[in-house]
Amino acid sequence: SVINQANKIDNILNKAEAKTQSNIDKSIIPKAIQALLSNFDEMEGGFGEAPKFPHESMLLLLIDEQKRNPNDEQLNAITTTLDIMASGGLYDTVGGGFHRYSTDNTWLIPHFEKMLYNQAQLSLVYTRAYQLTHKPLYRRIAQQTLDYVLKEMQDKNGGFFSATDADSEGEEGTYFVWSIDEIKTVLNKDEFKHFNQWFDLSSHTDFEGNHVIRFKDINDVNVDDYKQIDGLLAKLYNVRIKREPPLTDNKVLLSWNALMVPSLIEAGKVFNEEKYTTAGLALASRLESFNKNNQLYRVSINNKLETNALFEDYAYLANAYLSVFDQTNEKKWLNRAVQLVNTMNEKFWDKERFGYNMTNDNKYLNTRYKESYDGAIPSANGIAYQVLVKLNNRTTEPSFIQQAEQLLSAFSADINQDPYSYSSFILGFNHAIFTEAANVQYAYQGRIRVHTQTLDNDELLVNLSLNPLWHINSNQPIQDSLIATKITNLDTQNWTLEDSTYPQGELAKLGFSKDQISIYKDQAKIGLKLKQHSKTYITPTLLLTLQACSDKVCLPPTTITLKP
Repeated sequence: SVINQANKIDNILNKAEAKTQSNIDKSIIPKAIQALLSNFDEMEGGFGEAPKFPHESMLLLLIDEQKRNPNDEQLNAITTTLDIMASGGLYDTVGGGFHRYSTDNTWLIPHFEKMLYNQAQLSLVYTRAYQLTHKPLYRRIAQQTLDYVLKEMQDKNGGFFSATDADSEGEEGTYFVWSIDEIKTVLNKDEFKHFNQWFDLSSHTDFEGNHVIRFKDINDVNVDDYKQIDGLLAKLYNVRIKREPPLTDNKVLLSWNALMVPSLIEAGKVFNEEKYTTAGLALASRLESFNKNNQLYRVSINNKLETNALFEDYAYLANAYLSVFDQTNEKKWLNRAVQLVNTMNEKFWDKERFGYNMTNDNKYLNTRYKESYDGAIPSANGIAYQVLVKLNNRTTEPSFIQQAEQLLSAFSADINQDPYSYSSFILGFNHAIFTEAANVQYAYQGRIRVHTQTLDNDELLVNLSLNPLWHINSNQPIQDSLIATKITNLDTQNWTLEDSTYPQGELAKLGFSKDQISIYKDQAKIGLKLKQHSKTYITPTLLLTLQACSDKVCLPPTTITLKP
């Protein structure tokens, strides 16, 4: 019978899952990075051979590690891949946004479907790559991708559609490709001359003499050239929108929309663009409507909810809420993330073997599938691990890190055996054993929030926000026994810390000391003036030292590595 067959499969899955757990230590990080670099295509960028996928989780791990431990090989893998993907082919140069994957090794001939999850992940990749390198191209691609999503994939209720099809007029790619004669009818002779200077119209394609619009060498384009280039591309776009467009899949999927929230929030912060922040906050609020009568749903079609949410939806949404909390410092978003994790634990957590099952609704199998490695979208268990690590940094609840360790142990044997496939887990592990390489960080389980803002002319503003019952010693704490709040420069090879401005401390008399001490409470802003030595941008590395105290007790001093 079907049930007997299912039970046989169940036994096989149980045996496969009962692998010996192994310890994971710091050595897994360089092992994972080396595995990625060993599969890097030095000529054409990307990882592995055609068909080539963007592998966003791998790129996010490399960017994170490059922030912490810069080296040329890592940086080359990042920039080579991002430059070639941005040149056109995989990227829609005319309309913005990324196609799903490349059918060839050179990223020239895409599968023309556009997936929301690619836009979400790649806009985040390019935003973080811009933070890493300050390369204007990466800002351009991140913003164009987000603008495409806001313009062409958004439904009337503030969510985003799942995908646009590859086909129109019965053929794949028809909407996106151009013959040279078509381009010449749109552009005048002088415009076509400039267009031909920048774009490659000689590459062989499989589109019967038609071409995708691709730069010859995107690194030869100066920032000032883009004004003219964008004028030419706008002419093509205005003609293209009159063609029969590919069909749109109008499902609004919770998990894929949740991926968009951090992308919009981070872009708003990094690029100082309010429209992205506003869209990210609006989307987070829209996704709350997927919870009806204490049941979270996975799909919305024409604003009608369908299908109970999977574990993936909970994990991605919790991560989205944490990104909003980091941006706004509004506790309601942190509380919502905690509530989601609590529900996740009730519905999907395997109490015997650890790890989260993808579903809690299986009619035949006792064992429920646990998705652990990254694919086109990040591993849901990997994202859940990141969420648990973040909650440990943002709350005083000890169970989050305990559960994070259990979750990691559930897949430890697989991760040690094949770190190449587990970038989301390893990124979370980096956050667990070091600190998050982000603009917003936390100390003392969320009692202190550290927000580092990059200003003009290599100036930084470090904003410290303290919980009401806690304070930190000022930069001049009076007593030698107390640890001063201080920022030092750890990268003297590439940067000089020319000046630092600390606020004046407030004199206070507290229960543990009979003498007055100098403290910061509520808020403190530290201004830094840096000077860069290297020609290419390298993220500064700064060390914040501080000591938190209440009226009754001082906690041990701590340090936070700032990588703005």
